[in-house]
Amino acid sequence: MVAKITQGIKVIVETEYQPSYSSPSQYHYTFTYKITIINNSDYTIQLQRRHWYIHDAGFTMREVEGEGVVGLQPMLEPGESHHYVSGCNLKSGLGKMVGSYQMERIVDGSKFRVNIPEFVMVAPLRLNYGVKVFQVKSLLRHSLLRVDEHSLHSPFFYDFYKNVIKANSNTSDYTSIEELRNRLEQNSTAISVADLGASSHHFASTQRTIAQVARTSITPAPWCQFVQRLLRYTRSKRVIELGTSMGIMSLYMATDTHVLVTTFAGNPDMVNIALTNFEFYKKQNITLVEGNI
Repeated sequence: MVAKITQGIKVIVETEYQPSYSSPSQYHYTFTYKITIINNSDYTIQLQRRHWYIHDAGFTMREVEGEGVVGLQPMLEPGESHHYVSGCNLKSGLGKMVGSYQMERIVDGSKFRVNIPEFVMVAPLRLNYGVKVFQVKSLLRHSLLRVDEHSLHSPFFYDFYKNVIKANSNTSDYTSIEELRNRLEQNSTAISVADLGASSHHFASTQRTIAQVARTSITPAPWCQFVQRLLRYTRSKRVIELGTSMGIMSLYMATDTHVLVTTFAGNPDMVNIALTNFEFYKKQNITLVEGNI
């Protein structure tokens, strides 16, 4: 499941491979995707058009656009939602889709675009191919952190130490993100927090304020800046984050627009906070995948 919010309109996508309608030997793979559109804005809206880009690995990218969705142009009052299911056929069994809806505000006829989050379609048999995992082991062992640059003889470690570990980030680059952190740490709004992984050591109840969660769960600024320096040093282009929290670390990692960040989160209240933050900072290079992983 992936989700994205644009101007108060939340779009959620869930995909499923359909083996009964697929024929891998004939290069035919069928997927369905369920889309939920939730109007969290203050205005009544109507979906007018859809626009898709369909990427089929090793084949030509397809562009599809037209009126409405599955023959409908749904109208949504504030707080209402609309669900529909559609499908996509691929030749490779590995692909992705991304797109947008053209919406109209009924109150004044103004039109605006709502982004559909990018989602991946992978046939099960394809999961065993083409997966490369790069593992960084013990680069930051305690022994390394205790030495200085004069103790390092390897050119790589010397360069890494000088430019990543010992280097100082230009904190002015992250002023707006740290202002967001401060606002979250002062926010007394109550939210429900379900611990899908290890339970919290700080709280017994699932009801907490945003400030309580922010002060105990968000990665400290020095570590956020360290990770950002590491991404630049390794020239990373794609990053996977397990545990979005409220999106602070995601925003740091997405500072460079060429870096594509995919972040996973399971708590609905936290997901909405993170998506709102991503929209506020106009981050198009962050994809949030929602669900219990």
